[in-house]
Amino acid sequence: MEEHFLGFAFFYANSIAGELLPEKLNGDDYVLVSKDSWKLLKDWYGGGPAIERKMIIVGEAFRTTVEVYPLKLIIYKRKFDKVMFTMSRNDSVSDLKKFVAMKCSIPPHKINILLNRGSGDWIKVSDDTLNLDEAGFIDDTLIYGAGDPDLTAPMDNYSILTDSDSVASEEKSDSSSSSEEYQARKKYYQTNSTSKKHTTKPQSRYQPSSRTRANIERGVCGLSNLGNTCFMNSALQCLSNSGPLTEYFLAGKHKDEINKENPLGMGGKMAIGYSNLLKKMWKGNTSSVAPSDFKWVVGRFAPQFSGYRQHDSQELLAFLLDGLHEDLNLVLNKPYVEKIDSDGTDDASAASDAWDRHLLRNRSIIVDLFQGQLRSRLQCPIETCKKVSVTFDPYMYLSLPVPVSTHKFLDISVVPMNVEKPVCSYRMKVLKGTRMGEVRELFSELTGENEENFVLAEVSRGYITRIMTERLSIDQIRNNSSLYAYEVTNTDEEDTIHVRVLNRVEGRKTKYSTFYSVFGTPFIKIIPYIKNEFTSVDLYASFEETIRNLMTEEARNLDPEDVYDLYVVSMGTSKGKLVERSDEKNLRFIQSQTFAVTWKDKEYYQDIEREEIEHESMSLTKSKKEVTLDDCLGLYVSEEILGKNDEWYCPECKTHRQAAKKIDLWNTPEILVIHFKRFQATRGYRTKINTNIDFPITGLDLSKYVRHPTKTPIYDLFAVSNHSGGLGGGHYTAYGMNFMNKKWYSFNDSYVSNSVPQNSQTGGAYLLFYRLVGE
Repeated sequence: MEEHFLGFAFFYANSIAGELLPEKLNGDDYVLVSKDSWKLLKDWYGGGPAIERKMIIVGEAFRTTVEVYPLKLIIYKRKFDKVMFTMSRNDSVSDLKKFVAMKCSIPPHKINILLNRGSGDWIKVSDDTLNLDEAGFIDDTLIYGAGDPDLTAPMDNYSILTDSDSVASEEKSDSSSSSEEYQARKKYYQTNSTSKKHTTKPQSRYQPSSRTRANIERGVCGLSNLGNTCFMNSALQCLSNSGPLTEYFLAGKHKDEINKENPLGMGGKMAIGYSNLLKKMWKGNTSSVAPSDFKWVVGRFAPQFSGYRQHDSQELLAFLLDGLHEDLNLVLNKPYVEKIDSDGTDDASAASDAWDRHLLRNRSIIVDLFQGQLRSRLQCPIETCKKVSVTFDPYMYLSLPVPVSTHKFLDISVVPMNVEKPVCSYRMKVLKGTRMGEVRELFSELTGENEENFVLAEVSRGYITRIMTERLSIDQIRNNSSLYAYEVTNTDEEDTIHVRVLNRVEGRKTKYSTFYSVFGTPFIKIIPYIKNEFTSVDLYASFEETIRNLMTEEARNLDPEDVYDLYVVSMGTSKGKLVERSDEKNLRFIQSQTFAVTWKDKEYYQDIEREEIEHESMSLTKSKKEVTLDDCLGLYVSEEILGKNDEWYCPECKTHRQAAKKIDLWNTPEILVIHFKRFQATRGYRTKINTNIDFPITGLDLSKYVRHPTKTPIYDLFAVSNHSGGLGGGHYTAYGMNFMNKKWYSFNDSYVSNSVPQNSQTGGAYLLFYRLVGE
């Protein structure tokens, strides 16, 4: 197998054993190159040491990939004696046995391997021919080497997990029953992702704080974060509080309905894995459990969820509901069913026929509880045709658009070079996604000034965080930042650059470092810079007048060396590199370089209170209209004209048309899941809509949206999946009402606390779970 090397990754390598630090991404933090390429690069540029990685075969499709992060495993010898090591997923169980036998001082031919993926149960590994991935090993798996072939758990009987008295698995592996399980693993094994990018610090699966307790309310149980699994925990908590479904599993009714022959299912593995997890959560003897066994099942059948990257709770929920449905589908032999449409003259008959056809292939507890029916109407736009096509389709959740304004208000403060002139604020209304180059032109028209006289910058907490270049979009402006237009000298000289300047003073010191406190108003400075002809003396000279204007009278009478120094910095709180005053060496720096005026005493700085005025454009008022769930539903069912890329084929015209499309709710399910489409793409940029949506906690009446309700469509809220933060990861939590004690709780991974439903009504509400209460 070919070996690959991680190029340019030495900044992120642990010098011990050449281990790559976590949270590093291919293409961003390192580059994979072949062995020959690495040798050439090293000969040309030096560097090293080489971090070697192997190509391995993974997954059901037997695809090849580079194993950047090998498996991290733990040998459990005694209660407080563990050995951590790494092995490849393609290494065999036989190779593992040899290593463990050596570490545990057991003859290799007598060694027996027990593994624990964090679920509380120990599983005996009996097939030496499997590789570690096929045998179900994941990161942080505990391994116990036993010399006694009959031993089923460590001899010290130490409680590894919260659920030390956990419910026995319905599919526990042992020496007599492991063959089918391991053969299934061999057929379906999936690779585990090698990138662990934690948005929140995961709780260790082996911490004593997770031990069992008495007198805990059933269902009031947290789920440990296994490493970026908050998205899964949030969806699971919402589904766990879906009373009818959880009661179905806790009563064991699923056992008689598991369909192991369904080619679209997972052989019952999903249903059994979910059932085992629910039993632990609702046993009432533990404050939290680790869903590692369930995660292993999910990753095995959906490789996109197998690693430790952040994912979407709605995508996980959709996969889980679909997987449970197929595992519990009572239809053993699915017939071919042709989809038909109607002309809209007899909707009741057409809808009933479509539902009967759906049930010919789909009958499960998921269909009974979660599925409703949509009516979709398409009409040809050609006057001489006007063909109408109506179809009825099942749905499991409603993905609702969030009404948002197409414009954005920008407040920009103009900072004149003359400190005696006031700072003037302007307000502009521009289209979302507008580039800053266009903003500069519009701003020039508004102010009547040449756009070359200003530098637009983003400022936050005393820092000029970045210069707003022409290609940046206004959607990339941070919420906690302000826009400033700094007046600069409009010079025709080519050999000038603008630099960012901040003020700071030395602050707290530790044994190893010094921290600095940023204060005052940052500014932009234009300096004459000729490459290879600009020294430290020149730099201080170019700053002299500007900084003198910032000095108090006392400071102006002192030697400048006793008042301030200049540092080149990346962050104002870090020390940076001192620019020596008398250094005659040529300086090299770049456009938008940041300099820190480091004052010897803050008292030397004259904090000038500049007058602030507002331009008449500030009278433009920002809309504060609150968005409601009713607004989202109204937008969802409103008629739209299909786009060029989504044209409908008109059977009468025999060509594709931009038809008028209208969706309606024909009926609604017992459990209604509503998904807010908060993530959107605008002009190539993905953004998150943090709009606060007002949704009812009780009495949601959908009568005006439902064309043919089987019951009065009135619903009460019982769970919410919440997403906070931005697109880069963020964090998922959940709110839920326990269907047994009717109390509301907040679920934040392994931490559970009492709550009220009103706490869920935030701009982070992402998935809403309602139960039908109408008669």
